[in-house]
Amino acid sequence: MEEHFDLVSDVNAKKLAWNFKVFVVRVWATSNKFNVNEIGSIEMVLQDNQGGRIYATIPRSLEKKYISVILEFHMYTMSNFIVVDNMTKKKNGVNRNVAELHTVEKVEDLELFDIIGEVFGKKDPRELVTSKGIETKHLVIIMEDLEKSRLSCTLFDKTVDQILPHLDDD
Repeated sequence: MEEHFDLVSDVNAKKLAWNFKVFVVRVWATSNKFNVNEIGSIEMVLQDNQGGRIYATIPRSLEKKYISVILEFHMYTMSNFIVVDNMTKKKNGVNRNVAELHTVEKVEDLELFDIIGEVFGKKDPRELVTSKGIETKHLVIIMEDLEKSRLSCTLFDKTVDQILPHLDDD
């Protein structure tokens, strides 16, 4: 028997038994507001197979259990969690287009947004040593949206290895 998964677009605070199969688009840890050297929570953007996205938080009390388990760019089934109405803070993203990004003075650290476009060009990957002496690599790609606005994007470290095979593919 095939397992049933709910869609992110159907989420509401009235139902308790949600069962999702989602891809972790982005995951990051936030600092504890009382001690910046401690993790306050794990924040994530999740996407289902229909493209629906949702913002999710793992609280500090469960952070040790999940910090090394939930990884970016991996698929998970998730169930037995609480859905709350999160209208007080806009964490699910900001509507922006490429042309607007060229003119905005500052993008807030907590703003999440997606750029949908075609990879117009790329530079060769390059090795880099950070100011802390860590060896890594970076890759610059140029994205173009439907209005022909272009934006360069710099990818670092493991993301370079993950995207290069797709860029080299016809």
